[in-house]
Amino acid sequence: MVKLSAVFLVIIMVLLAGCGARDTLRNQIRPTELTAEQQEIINLFGARHAEILLFDFAVDEDFRNADFWLDAYEYGGFTERFPGIDTMTPPEGQTLGSRLAVVINRDGQDSLMFTLESAGGSATVFSRGPTVGEGIQGSLRSRIHPLVDIEDGQTIVLYVARFSREGVLSTFGDLQEYLTRPELLADYPYAHILKARFSR
Repeated sequence: MVKLSAVFLVIIMVLLAGCGARDTLRNQIRPTELTAEQQEIINLFGARHAEILLFDFAVDEDFRNADFWLDAYEYGGFTERFPGIDTMTPPEGQTLGSRLAVVINRDGQDSLMFTLESAGGSATVFSRGPTVGEGIQGSLRSRIHPLVDIEDGQTIVLYVARFSREGVLSTFGDLQEYLTRPELLADYPYAHILKARFSR
């Protein structure tokens, strides 16, 4: 698990070094804007067994904590929380990190990797990931678009993956609806939701 994720980490860090500025964001988070070439590299290494998710964010100095994790559901019922970076508190006078990378491996190893980048460096956490059972015929995945406002203590849905044994059943609406309406996942044997929470 660690060997494969380490390869992804190197690729991600190289890609992130060439990404555009985040100075247009203010207390907001959005998917990282990639060039066509960068997206091709992500697609190549993600292939069919891994999802590579990249996000940019910017918060005011009074935000001191950022938590990122993935929740798993079966037929709309919560089953397990997979921790990512639980808390990243910056030194006094600095702001929270500005970029998040998440790799979800689904290659039989079922692992997660969270990397949070900041001006002073980066932190990476590896952990066990959620399992998708046999007989899955289709999946539907979506990230936030174009961005979401960050509010103190409010949970944000960054990404949702739904898996079906009968093909994809419906399209996505507002991803934030899944926070209060888990019944929207009731037709899916497996669903994974990547979440974030920023607090002062």
